[in-house]
Parts: sequence; structure tokens; C-alpha cells
Amino acid sequence: MRETRLAGSITIDLRGFGQYADDRAENVNLPAQAKHVIRHLEALGVDRYHLVGHSVGGAISALVAVTHPERVVSLVSIEGNFTLDDAFMASRIAAMRLFEVEALLAGFESDLAGWLAAKGIATGAAEISLARLWLANQPARTLLAQARSVMATTTGSAWEALLSRVFSAGRRLHLIAGERSRCGWHVPGWVAANAQSFTIIDGAGDFPMIEDPPAFERLLLQVVLAADSRGAARG
Repeated sequence: MRETRLAGSITIDLRGFGQYADDRAENVNLPAQAKHVIRHLEALGVDRYHLVGHSVGGAISALVAVTHPERVVSLVSIEGNFTLDDAFMASRIAAMRLFEVEALLAGFESDLAGWLAAKGIATGAAEISLARLWLANQPARTLLAQARSVMATTTGSAWEALLSRVFSAGRRLHLIAGERSRCGWHVPGWVAANAQSFTIIDGAGDFPMIEDPPAFERLLLQVVLAADSRGAARG
């Protein structure tokens, strides 16, 4: 958990990642991650907050919101998982064995420039350094456990009902996608209809925070400030 360049915001290492990389695989699942986020915010004495989640983080944010709806002022989903169609990488990893995930990560790490280029991201020193840090913070066993949890949690009518409880309750929902990756983000029509805003970042893919961090942070601040900020922190 650390302060970011976006004033007042908090980034939390999830279970199995970063400072919690030694966590056991059985603890790395989406419901446990949601409880983990809530415990951290409670420890800080933060009662109300804006949630910002990217990819799987969007699904975890939805679980936080359905557990403590009174505390969530708004939710920003950056290409977050709404359907199994969004879990294309998770479905690939979930079918692997641990040594195969280790080999996958090793391949990325051996050619960081190629990995970024394949995503349409510039391969300067700053981007490569950040990519190296990201990969170092996510052990293979964590990726495997989380991928399997994504497949188990975000499927079927129960997940759709949970999303309905979160996004049909008048809570301020903001959607953000990159121009290049928007077509691959399967946002249900009723979710889009309940969103307060839907921002497409020109020229960006599914990692806008690494492609142009300052511009992304300005956009995020703009979106959050547009929501109800009655004493809320951003988690």
C-alpha cells in the first residue's frame, strides 16, 4: 500500500502480489482480495471512498461495492471484467499448469520490449522499467490461482446478479477504455446505460496507465472529481 502521484489516492498490493507475494495460492481469490482491500481501508480509518479498478481489479472493486455499498461513493472501471469474454487471458492461464505459467512469464521477462510492442506500447527505458517491475510483482502461482478464481467467480447468473446489485443501484459508475482495445471490452448494454460516463482514450490500448501516465492521471482525477466527493478517499 503506497501513496501515488495522484494526490489523495492509495494503491494497495493485492494478496499474492508485491509485498504479499509469499501469500499461499489458496488465499489468492477474488472474494479474499475484496476483503483484503476493505481491511486496508478500514485500518486507515477511511469510511467512504472512490474505487478504481483495472481489468481483474474491476471485478474485485465490484465485490467490494456489493459488500459495503454504503461506503462506495463511485466506481471507475478501466476495462474491468464484466463477462467471461473479458477474461481471455485468465482463461488461457487457468488451463495451464504451474510450470507453463512460469515459462510464460519467463518469456515476457526475456523480451520486455517485444512484450510491450505487441500491445502497441512504446519501448523506452521508462516503459521497460515499469514492465519489469510489474512482472516481478506477480509470481506464477499467484497468476494461476487468480486466473482460476476469475473463471470460477465471473461466470453464470450469480455474477450477473451481483453486477446488477452494484451497477443498478444509482451508484456513480465511470467506464474507461483505450481506443485500440475498446472493441474487445464486453460491457453489457445495461451496464453502459447505468454509467455516468464512458471515456475512450484516443490512441491508447488496455494499459493507458503505462502508455502515458501523466495524461491518464489527469483523466482519472477529472473523472473522480466529477463524482460525489463528499469526504471520500480514493482506493
